[in-house]
Amino acid sequence: MTYNEKLAQYREMSLDALYKALSTTSTKIPMDGEARLNVSQTKSGKSLYVISGCHYSSEALRLMHEVIRPCAQGNPTQWLFLVEGSPKGDVPEVIYGYLMGEKLGIPTENPIKDPYNKEVVERAIKSGMKREDVYTALLIGMLKVIPDIDRVADGLSKMWDVSSNYLCDLIAHLSLEVESNPESMSKKKETFRMIGNEIDRISNELSSQELDRVIAKYPDRNNIFVYLGRNHREILDRI
Repeated sequence: MTYNEKLAQYREMSLDALYKALSTTSTKIPMDGEARLNVSQTKSGKSLYVISGCHYSSEALRLMHEVIRPCAQGNPTQWLFLVEGSPKGDVPEVIYGYLMGEKLGIPTENPIKDPYNKEVVERAIKSGMKREDVYTALLIGMLKVIPDIDRVADGLSKMWDVSSNYLCDLIAHLSLEVESNPESMSKKKETFRMIGNEIDRISNELSSQELDRVIAKYPDRNNIFVYLGRNHREILDRI
């Protein structure tokens, strides 16, 4: 069953049934990611409800269902939902966040430009980094989560408009290089670490701009619920 077909099924469920289904669904990554809820105010006095931590988190899903849902249900016209990710994926708490907003009639948008976003990648390359180094650094990061080069290369090739074979070749070339010259790996690790830090900075810079744009669209929404990964938590400090 495709993600779109699953999403169509989920849309037919009540929120209680949806929560139960998503709580027991099989995921490619264990649903044991940490998550916490923080409630504060923005500089303009809006109430800010933030669930942050690791993706694939049964705790984040629970907090959405047991805490955010009853709060938002009481006065949905006062709420805005900002959820990192897409409901057309397989992260249960992301799917729930979007469909909760949809079922309650609350605007729901994604303000995050994640590190794999093409705009982020191209900005990093324009800053002077080698394209192949940027691609390789991101491939390695994804392979740590999903150790399937064909699957990873296929997904990222669509995002970046490049050949999946080219991406597979980058990893193969790196493996051969390290095999023939093991000492080069320490230098490569440092290069990839620096690239990762710069990509994270660019990701959060673009996400901050997108966050400002989205919030400005809904000036009368005084309660803002945000779900995001902990690496993007800093973008909320400026609002």
